[in-house]
Amino acid sequence: SIPAFIRSSWLSVIGSLVITLLVWAYVMFGGAA
Repeated sequence: SIPAFIRSSWLSVIGSLVITLLVWAYVMFGGAA
């Protein structure tokens, strides 16, 4: 019942957030800090 483009956009948003969190965690714990 959910249109494919809505699902795709949500996956894109969630993917972007996950990548951002991974980069932030790497910088905070594994990098400059």
